Amino acid sequence: MIGVVAPFKPQKNLFQVIDVAREVCARGINAIFFLAGDGDLRPRLEAAARRAGIESRMRMPGFRYDLPMIMDGFDLGLSTALWEGLPQSLVQMRLKRIPVVASAIPGNSEIIRHGQNGFLAPPHNTADYVSHILKLASEPELRRRLGNSVEDFSAWDAEHMVQAQAELYRRLLQKTPG
Repeated sequence: MIGVVAPFKPQKNLFQVIDVAREVCARGINAIFFLAGDGDLRPRLEAAARRAGIESRMRMPGFRYDLPMIMDGFDLGLSTALWEGLPQSLVQMRLKRIPVVASAIPGNSEIIRHGQNGFLAPPHNTADYVSHILKLASEPELRRRLGNSVEDFSAWDAEHMVQAQAELYRRLLQKTPG
């Protein structure tokens, strides 16, 4: 089970998920791609999966409130996003000890450490996504090792972030002519 959690928006680049799924399935991997989310792109994504001949390998259940339980079924996570702030879905997957294959963009690279808790692929590079997924699919011990990598999310702790924001405001106010 390869899990994607994202709104169906252009920035999430979900049509590439369809391309990745087609290539992974063409290589004989018995994978299901689970896209949790919804949005205006849904009809086009469903049509793309049909055209690619992989609609039986795709699950698009819409917006879900039970993501923590659903993520328990993921063997790995996938993100093809083109830009991110702090990707909460990747934080949640890592807290669930799910290895992730993600686009090598700011935001994702704050969470995913290449070769340590997942893999990063250049955006739009379907071959790299597929290669990383095939590696994780064929090496359960690697999946376990990457999944069990220790995380330190203390930099995003609410108290720490509020203090950092307050300090930024203090510094900016000191520089303001008065």
